[in-house]
Amino acid sequence: FMHVYKYGIVIRCGDGITWRVFPCFFTYSADYPEKILLACIKFLGECPCPHCLVKKADIPKMGMKSD
Repeated sequence: FMHVYKYGIVIRCGDGITWRVFPCFFTYSADYPEKILLACIKFLGECPCPHCLVKKADIPKMGMKSD
């Protein structure tokens, strides 16, 4: 693996073009709010913001004189 990582490996793709590719592995570390945004499941919860506790039903009421 280390030889391929350093020098690459020649692969012929489906379109007939030969490429030298270099495999690369990486990890992505994220906290809970970032994972929610990445997984696109933010809209499934009651609160759209992970920091505040404003419910979705109360968002249209924000910015009124009663605030």
